[in-house]
Amino acid sequence: MGQPRLAHDGVVTSMAVSPCGGFVVSGSADRSVRVWDMQTHGPRLAPLLGHRGIVRSVTISSDGRMIASASASIDYTVRLWNARTGEAVSNPLVGHMNDVRTVVFSPDMRCFASGSDDCTVRIWKTATRQSQVAPLCCTGWVLTVAFSPDSRLLAAGDSSGRIYLWHANSGQSVYEPLQANDDMVRTIAFSHNGAHIVAGGDDEKVYVWDIRTRQPLLILEGHIGWVYSVGASPSGKFICSGSVDKSVRVWSAATGAPIATLYGHMSPVISVAFTPDEQSVVSCSHNGILRVWDVNFAGSPFPTDPNDPVTALGTATFNDEWLVGPSGELLLWVPADYRDHLSVLSGTMPIVRDHTAVVIGTRGWIHGTDWVSCRRMHTLDVTPQTM
Repeated sequence: MGQPRLAHDGVVTSMAVSPCGGFVVSGSADRSVRVWDMQTHGPRLAPLLGHRGIVRSVTISSDGRMIASASASIDYTVRLWNARTGEAVSNPLVGHMNDVRTVVFSPDMRCFASGSDDCTVRIWKTATRQSQVAPLCCTGWVLTVAFSPDSRLLAAGDSSGRIYLWHANSGQSVYEPLQANDDMVRTIAFSHNGAHIVAGGDDEKVYVWDIRTRQPLLILEGHIGWVYSVGASPSGKFICSGSVDKSVRVWSAATGAPIATLYGHMSPVISVAFTPDEQSVVSCSHNGILRVWDVNFAGSPFPTDPNDPVTALGTATFNDEWLVGPSGELLLWVPADYRDHLSVLSGTMPIVRDHTAVVIGTRGWIHGTDWVSCRRMHTLDVTPQTM
């Protein structure tokens, strides 16, 4: 069954899920912000226009009524929008002197914060749209900002590999900056209780830092590319991460054990988030594909279990989307989402065309006679359209 073509006209750069889980907001290089309905897969509103540069980041207030977006490339502004009508709430907020890479509301909605390539973080009062404190300085470009669940702390990660912590009301530093890794910190998120910070970046790992001891509690390894986005589930049980390696991973927040690796995106995964009910993970990739994964039925890369029954097709080949038998017969059509479950018999790497030994693992596959009902993943396509 085809999916709706609900397209941005450029690369998708950011995504945010509403607190109610009913809609998703995306930002793009086409300079627009769009609001999508999770049930109908259609647009809720006309595109939100006004930015003169790439929309680098979008966020939604905790009551679901307001959207904030941050822009780059000659714009350098933050804009506020009414999430119900799409109307601009105020004039563009100016002050940053370079690309604004990230923006986020505080949970209590009293303020919101933005981070920029000018190496500063700004905290804005939601009611007045005025700066709450003087700009907060970092060493490198500010790539990510996050508020603690109680809105008391603000954290930022920068291109120097540091994580900064401030009191949100006063802008006073909390400890010295945390040297999180040896390269860029691209994404951070607070745990549900505010005691830990989850971080990812260019060293391909996901870290869980204890704020009080300033030591990593967990180091989660598995991605083979930059980690663009991390999220913590509302209950604190799970962590999710998205990477330039095109995968989404779900981990146990208590032990760091991998729970699922989700393949299907065809370009880097730039945003991930849990739905409020914690039953699904929403992910978005650069090419505009937004996916909603049912965590209870999430696929994982083959092989995962030595007891997993397999079928060996010693003379089959993989031709485009089909397994082809020795006489050229079409044995099995494999949707793009599940092709990573095919493995070369002699190893664990995904299959490549013209290999002569194919193994099919049953773990991570979804079986059934009715395609619509057995498919546990829903896809919203916001890819660039070709005119």
